[in-house]
Amino acid sequence: MKMTRKKQHGINKKLFVNITVLFFIIIICYVVESGDTLSSIANKFNTTVTKIMNVNNLSTGTINAGSTLRVPNGTLSTTNSK
Repeated sequence: MKMTRKKQHGINKKLFVNITVLFFIIIICYVVESGDTLSSIANKFNTTVTKIMNVNNLSTGTINAGSTLRVPNGTLSTTNSK
């Protein structure tokens, strides 16, 4: 008697998850005023010093009055505004 093995041909189901993440990045152009610091600007626009430095390619925290900075993900804070 010859034994045969039947292979079960199941469907190998793979779960493909497609996650789409949309980032809405708001960039505000801000003209630096006398007395401003990166920290005060970050507080004013509810962002971080690191984000401001990264988007503006700053290697130091030195900024000058009259310069224009791009402020990412900024929303004006009503409690910290000048």
